[in-house]
Amino acid sequence: FDLENRELAIDFFLHEERGPASSWAASASPGDEIVVAGPRGSHLPPQEISTAVLIADETALPSVTRWLQSFPKEQRVIILGSIENPSPSGYLTQLPSTPLPAYEASWFTGKDREDALVASLGGITLDAKTFVYVAGEAGLVVRVRRFLRQELGLTKEQVDAHGYWKRGVANHDHHEPLEPSES
Repeated sequence: FDLENRELAIDFFLHEERGPASSWAASASPGDEIVVAGPRGSHLPPQEISTAVLIADETALPSVTRWLQSFPKEQRVIILGSIENPSPSGYLTQLPSTPLPAYEASWFTGKDREDALVASLGGITLDAKTFVYVAGEAGLVVRVRRFLRQELGLTKEQVDAHGYWKRGVANHDHHEPLEPSES
């Protein structure tokens, strides 16, 4: 957000099968009006963490950039991306020139990308001071969260998970619980 010029840049991922947001974004022009709420203040980085792990698909790359910009420069950050396009790092190189933490990024592509991403979590040292942000397709988010909580023993407070969209579902409400047991 550029307060001086009263401009806001918003990134959208355009799905092949477009829902309301993708349809609007595909036809939007500079100057079109939009109502914006967020980001919520509750999504601030936790204090005194050793490692931040950011897990995302293409739709959540803007969130990954926001998290990167909110961490202190000395923060250890690991990015794991499940993506169709094999060269997403260009997106992250477009970040503002503000000092960012150095980050390690692994990009998983191809039809087995979700399996590879989940398997890679077993090779990362995650402890009581680890924070994990997971966002993207709801099925992947649920799978990753279950692995982190049930297999690796992370607490609920350590894992912030958001299913932005759901494969095969138009108008998915990303504020709804990811699993029926959360209702």
